[in-house]
Amino acid sequence: ITITNGHVRSGTSVAYNSTAQVFVATPGNGFIYGVYSPVPSFRNIFLSKISVSGVTNAGISLERGDITTLLPTGQPTSITDCTVSDCGTIGIIGDVIDKCAVSGIGHTGINGSRVLNCSSFAGFIGIKAGVVDNSHGTAVTNAAGSFQTYGLDVTASVTNSSGTAKGVNSTGIRTTTATNCNGSSISDSPTDIGTGVGLTAIIANTCTAQSDHGQPMSVNTAVGCYIWNDVGNSFISHRYNMP
Repeated sequence: ITITNGHVRSGTSVAYNSTAQVFVATPGNGFIYGVYSPVPSFRNIFLSKISVSGVTNAGISLERGDITTLLPTGQPTSITDCTVSDCGTIGIIGDVIDKCAVSGIGHTGINGSRVLNCSSFAGFIGIKAGVVDNSHGTAVTNAAGSFQTYGLDVTASVTNSSGTAKGVNSTGIRTTTATNCNGSSISDSPTDIGTGVGLTAIIANTCTAQSDHGQPMSVNTAVGCYIWNDVGNSFISHRYNMP
């Protein structure tokens, strides 16, 4: 199945509430989904050059493989050169997601097995994936209490990417292996005291990290990394070629 060169416009609006510091969706007349595949057996789907805006649930929602093993069942779904904006919960779900941009998403911007060359601006999770390369994810909900926000939440590896998360309990990048990445955890107030982490991983190679209210970096092994405004509160078990 191939779908290309199309537009879906609906009536939901999503705006950032600066007082509550969350994205708020206002449902309108129109669609729940932009493009939706509800049956797991529907595989081998290719989307390209599709734009979706103003739906109450997910902009593009296709069957996704195992985010842990990175192995889809059957032929993977492919989503390329698509844009999604103003969706109540999720921007894009799929297997291989490439050259896509999402913004104004209530919860998770992009959720895929492999995410490449993408950008995401969402409420709680910018990008959630198995592997991420050359991408940027931002989570802007200043969540309090037990809520967590992640710029990039990646099971296996992240390369050449950046993740920014806002809030007391925010994490810029969470992954197993990070290479040439930047992770940032920020808050609205310099007096905030929280558990924000710029970058957390098992192995970090040539990465940078910062946090203005927690730990800039929490890794087992760091090689050639740099910590912005380092005040000694990062947790690094083994460090090599670092200041």
